[in-house]
Amino acid sequence: MIYKSQTISNWDKLPVALDLHTVALIFDVTDATIKNWIYKGTLKGSKVGGKWFFDKDYIRSYIAGECKAVMQ
Repeated sequence: MIYKSQTISNWDKLPVALDLHTVALIFDVTDATIKNWIYKGTLKGSKVGGKWFFDKDYIRSYIAGECKAVMQ
């Protein structure tokens, strides 16, 4: 898990599936904001066992502007 005091400087060190809190740190927003983006269709995630996970490559592509909003 990545904590608020840590910065993400190397994508290769991150796991393939990112949890909600890690994605919130990447975007520098709260966990609630990420959930809102999921429900609005702005961001794509998968809920497994009651927790949200995100594909690392998808998040990288989204940041690079290669992915568009997802409609649910």
